[in-house]
Amino acid sequence: SQCQQIQGALGSETLQQITGNPAISAFPLPKILWLKENRPEVLAKAHKLLLPKDYLRYRLTGSFATDVSDASGTLMFDICSRQWSSELAEVFGYNTEILPNVMESSAIAGHLTGIAAETLNLPVGIPVVAGAADLACTALAAGLTEPGRVSVTIGTSGQILSAVKHPSQAGGRLYNFCHAIPGQYFTLGSVFAAGLSLRWFKDVCGQIEEQMARESGQDVFDVLSSLAAEAPIGSKGLLFLPHLTGSSTPYLDSRDRGAFVGLTLEHSKAELVRAVMEGITFAMQDLLEVYHACGLAAKDIRVGGGAARSPLWTQMQADIYGQPVVPLQAQDASLTGALILAGVGTGVYKDCEQAVQRIASLRPPVQPVATHVGRYETYYGIYRQLRDALHQVNVQLHELDSRAE
Repeated sequence: SQCQQIQGALGSETLQQITGNPAISAFPLPKILWLKENRPEVLAKAHKLLLPKDYLRYRLTGSFATDVSDASGTLMFDICSRQWSSELAEVFGYNTEILPNVMESSAIAGHLTGIAAETLNLPVGIPVVAGAADLACTALAAGLTEPGRVSVTIGTSGQILSAVKHPSQAGGRLYNFCHAIPGQYFTLGSVFAAGLSLRWFKDVCGQIEEQMARESGQDVFDVLSSLAAEAPIGSKGLLFLPHLTGSSTPYLDSRDRGAFVGLTLEHSKAELVRAVMEGITFAMQDLLEVYHACGLAAKDIRVGGGAARSPLWTQMQADIYGQPVVPLQAQDASLTGALILAGVGTGVYKDCEQAVQRIASLRPPVQPVATHVGRYETYYGIYRQLRDALHQVNVQLHELDSRAE
C-alpha cells in the first residue's frame, strides 16, 4: 500500500525522473512510510538510517556515510544530481538529516578507529573506502566501464547490468542506479528466483544428489548440472516458469507464480533439472529483449555467478542468447569490484578504468551452436506464450490465497 501511496503522490513519470525507478517494496522508502504509519515510535528514536554495509563502515570508522550506488536504490535519491531528493523528503514528510552523507564509491569515507583496530587486530588509521552496492561492484568486475557491454549474472537471483551515460527511460521495465564510476549509471533487469529456483528444486527433490555430493566431495549443484546434461535440449517438451517469488522486471507483478508445463510419465529427474535451468535462462533472454527494445545494445555479454561455473549452463546461455558469452574469471565478482574500489580510493590505481584493466579478467568466450540456437528459439517463443497465458490464472490463484489467509 505504501508503494501505491508513493506512485499516487508523485505519478510514475515524475518518480522515474527523480529516482530512475518505479516504487517497489524492496526499496527503503516504502518501509520508512510503513514505520511512520505503524511504528512511529521506532522512527522517532532513530538517529540515522543506514544500509547494512554503511552500518559496518560506521563501526569501522565512526562516520555516517553511504555511497551513490546504494543511495540510488533507496527511492529517496535524485539520481541525476547524485544527492538526496529534497522534493521527496518534503512530499513524504521525513527529515534528510536522518540520512547519511553521500559519497562517490571510490572516496575515502574514514579511517579505522582505535577500538575497531584493536578488535580486528589491525593498525589504527587504515583508510576505509566508501565502496558500493554488490551489483555496482559486479559491474566493475565485469568491465562495464562503457556502453555496449552487458553482464548477465545468475546467482540466487538473476541480473542483467549495462553501463549507461544517462538513466534509461524504459517505462519502469528496468531499474536505474548510479554506477561506482563517477558520473556514470547502470541499468538493471532482474529475475528474483533464478538460482533460487534451482536451490528450491534441490531442497525438494535433490536428496539423492546431495548424498552423492557428500560422498564424492563435489558441490551438489555440479551433480545436478551433470544430471541435466543427460537430458536433451528442450527437456522433452517440458517448460519451467521461474516466478517462484513473483516476477520482477519487465513485468513487476508479485502475483505471478512458477510452473512446470508439459509434464508426462516420460520425464525423469534429468529433464526436470534441465527444464529449471532452461526456464531461468529463458527469463534472462526475456530481459535481454527489453534491453534491445530500449536501444541498449548487448554486443558483448559477460556471464558470472554460479551458472558460469557450469559448462553446461554457460553453453546453454550462449545458445539461448544466440551470441557468444564471456565467463568472468572471478568466482565472486562483487568482491573483485570492491577490491577495485579499494585500489582506486587509496591511490594504487588512478581511476576505475585503469583498475578494471589490471584486475578484472575474463575466460575464453563460449560460442553458440547454430543447431542449438534454432531449437531454443522455438522453445523460447512457447515460453513467452506460456507466461502470458498463465498470468490471469496466477492472479486468480493469488486472490484465492489472499481470501484464505
